[in-house]
Amino acid sequence: MGTVRHARAPISPVKRAAAFALAAAILLPALAWGQASTWVRPPTPEDERRAAQWVRFSAENGEPWAQYMLGTMLEFGRAMPPDAGAAFGWYLKAAEAGDVAAQFRCGLMVHEGRGTARDDAVAADWLRKAAEADNADAQSLLGTLYAFGQGVPADEAEAVRWWTRAAKAGQPDAWFNLAAARANGRGIETDPAGAANGYAKAAWGYVAAGRGDDAHRALEALIGLDPTHAEVPGLSNAVEAVPLPGESEP
Repeated sequence: MGTVRHARAPISPVKRAAAFALAAAILLPALAWGQASTWVRPPTPEDERRAAQWVRFSAENGEPWAQYMLGTMLEFGRAMPPDAGAAFGWYLKAAEAGDVAAQFRCGLMVHEGRGTARDDAVAADWLRKAAEADNADAQSLLGTLYAFGQGVPADEAEAVRWWTRAAKAGQPDAWFNLAAARANGRGIETDPAGAANGYAKAAWGYVAAGRGDDAHRALEALIGLDPTHAEVPGLSNAVEAVPLPGESEP
C-alpha cells in the first residue's frame, strides 16, 4: 500500500488576512520612513525578515494582496534576493485574482520582457484591465502602447485619451506625453500653452517622485517651447535639487 498523503487543511480567509495584516504592520516603518522620520524608525533587517515570512505565508495561502507584496519584495530585492521570474509569478497570481496593482506590474513586466517573455499584446491586455480600474500608471503606459502601435493598433487619439485620464490623476509620464502631443498636434489640436502647462506639471511630478533625469528632461522641453518658461516660479531650483541617477543627495 502506498504512502497516504493527507491534504493540508485550508487556511481560513480570516487567518490569511490576519497574517497579511501582521506583515503590513511590521513593514509600516518602511512605508512611513522619510515622510515621518521624526517619529518612525527605519526598518531593520530583522523587521523585513519577519515581514517576509508572514507575507509568504499569506501569499501561499491565497491572499492576493500578500501575493502582490511578495512580488514587489522579489522584484526589488527587499528582505530577499531579487528574482524577476519569481516576482512575475506572484504578480500573475494576484492579477488573476483581480489585484489591480498586480495587473499593472504584469503588464509592465511583459512589455519589458522582465521575468517573462515579451509580448506586447498580452501586456496591453493586462494594462487595459488595470487602466479600466483607474490605475494611472497603467493608463499612461497603455497610452504609450497606442502611440507606438505596440500590441495594439497605432492610434494617436486613443493614446491621448488614456494619457488624459492618467494626467488627471497626476501621473507625470502622462503629463509629459500629453504635453508633447499638444506641442506637435499628434492626436490632439496643437496647443503651445497647454503643452507648456503639461511639461511644467510633468516636471513638478518628477521632482516629487525623485526622478531627477526625467525632471530635467521635462524642464528642457518646457524651455524649448519658449525660453521665458525657465522663469516658472521655483521650478528650475526644484529640478536642480533632485539628484540625477548615480549622484548622492546634497
